[in-house]
Amino acid sequence: MFIKFLQLELKSFVRSPQFAAGILMKIGMLFMYAYLALIFVGGAFGVYFGAKKVGYEPMQLFSRIFLVYIAIDLLLKYFMQQLPAENIKPFLTLKISKNQVAGYTLVKILVSFFSWVFLLFAIPFAALLIFKGNLNAVTVLLYFAACISMVFINTFVNTIINKSDKLMYSLFGLMAIIGGLHYFEIIDVLTISERIFYGLYQNIGFFIIPIVVLLVLAVYTFSFIKKNLYLDRGLEMKKAAGKTENIAFLNKYGTLGTFINNDIRLIKRSKAARSALIGGVLFLF
Repeated sequence: MFIKFLQLELKSFVRSPQFAAGILMKIGMLFMYAYLALIFVGGAFGVYFGAKKVGYEPMQLFSRIFLVYIAIDLLLKYFMQQLPAENIKPFLTLKISKNQVAGYTLVKILVSFFSWVFLLFAIPFAALLIFKGNLNAVTVLLYFAACISMVFINTFVNTIINKSDKLMYSLFGLMAIIGGLHYFEIIDVLTISERIFYGLYQNIGFFIIPIVVLLVLAVYTFSFIKKNLYLDRGLEMKKAAGKTENIAFLNKYGTLGTFINNDIRLIKRSKAARSALIGGVLFLF
């Protein structure tokens, strides 16, 4: 059935009026993905060989920064990972169950570049720890199984908060508060991260906890996707009371003020526009 879905998606892409633009966009994304892949692979060697220069063991340095990476990873996924939006109308005449559609959507989320790119760091870094650092292979592999599980937990969390603005603002607000507390030296996020993840390495039996959380969250995400695939919900037109907005003081700028007004209205009403704005501001820093 997955092959059937891929065939339908390929036909839709090839027959699209924006086929040429789509090809150019895919090529541009390919270059961006290649650049990010090199950063992750190079980061593995940078962390390993740079740890001694800052007075840490490689595993200890990784543990200090992994919590920060988890936060950045969630931000990147929210602003840059395009979640698959399945249109159920073409499937109405086919014998395809909601479980199959939800399963295909979940697989597409998991194979997305931002879902598995951490592996490009984890695999060479684990190999360096085992073959050059002479660490216990089983312990290192179990440790990174737990770390990879946490990264995939981010993927499922991102899927859920993309459908809930309240949850998204609450989560990112909490992250901003923690970041502020670290900035003003009230808490030390790096030390907390080291205690958690280096402690996990030293007590490797706890590696099962992130894996169990991942499995539970995967089942919940599947149910969450399936819940939003009901025909009535997928086909009904959303109705909302129409209203006009105008920022009066911008009118004195003439045509320019009109364009600014339109941009502000777009940002307020469109999640994609808000994400682009917030992501752009974050990348300035």
